[in-house]
Amino acid sequence: MKMSVARQQFGKLELQWAYILIMFVKLFHAATLLHHLVVVGFCLLFIPLDNDNQFFWDAKHFYGCYFTNWNFAFQILYFTMCVVADMLDEKSKVNLKSWLEDAKNFLFTVIVFPYTWFSVTCFWTMYHVDEELIFPQALQDLCPPWLNHGVHTNILVVVLLEVVLSPRHLVMSRMKGAVVLTISLVAYDVTYLSGNILYGAYLYPFCTWFYTSEIVMVLIGLNIWIMCFYILGAKFVFTSNIKPQKTRAL
Repeated sequence: MKMSVARQQFGKLELQWAYILIMFVKLFHAATLLHHLVVVGFCLLFIPLDNDNQFFWDAKHFYGCYFTNWNFAFQILYFTMCVVADMLDEKSKVNLKSWLEDAKNFLFTVIVFPYTWFSVTCFWTMYHVDEELIFPQALQDLCPPWLNHGVHTNILVVVLLEVVLSPRHLVMSRMKGAVVLTISLVAYDVTYLSGNILYGAYLYPFCTWFYTSEIVMVLIGLNIWIMCFYILGAKFVFTSNIKPQKTRAL
C-alpha cells in the first residue's frame, strides 16, 4: 500500500516537472522570437546608412546578400513556427501541429543549425584576426555592442539551448538533407555574386582582395565549411527516425 502511494506521488511529481519544462520551453521560444524582432526593428529604425562611403552604400542596397541576414531570417522563421506550434491545441489541430513539428525539425537540422555555427565561427574568427576584414570601425560606431552580439553571438546560444531543451530527429536521410542544404547555399552564392558581378558590390571588406573568379573559390570553400557543420550535427547531435529499407532475401 505504501509502495503504491509512493509511486503515485512520484508520478505526480514527474508530471509537474514535465509541465514546468513545457512552459519554460514555450517561454524560451517566445523570448527568443521577441529578441530577434527587437534586433531587426533597431536595425531598420535606428541605424542610418546614408553615407558616401562605398561600404555603407552596399550595406543599404544589398542587405539581402549578407549571410548573417540570411541566417537571422531563417532563425526568425524557425522560432515563429515554434511559437505557433506551442499555441496549437494538441487535440483539435493534430494534423497542423504534426506538420509544423516535421517542418521545424527539417528547418532546424538542415538549415538553422549549420548556418548558425558557420555564421558565428566565421565572424568571430575573422574579427579576432583583423576586425576590419569583417566589421569595419565605421560600422562599429553605428552598431552598439549588444546588437553585434545579438546577430553574431546570441544566435548560437539560443541554438544550443534549443538542442538541449527540444531534442529532435532528422525527418529525411542525411544525403537528402545535404542536397537541400546545397541548394540553399547555391541560392545564396548566386545572390551574393549577382551583387558583385552586376553592381561591383563588395559586401565584406576582405572580398576586395579577390577577383570575382577567386571569390567563387572562396565561396566554395566556405560552403564546404558549412556542410561540415551539417554532417557533424546529423551524426552526433540529432537522432534519426528514418527507417532503413528492408532488403529482399536472395
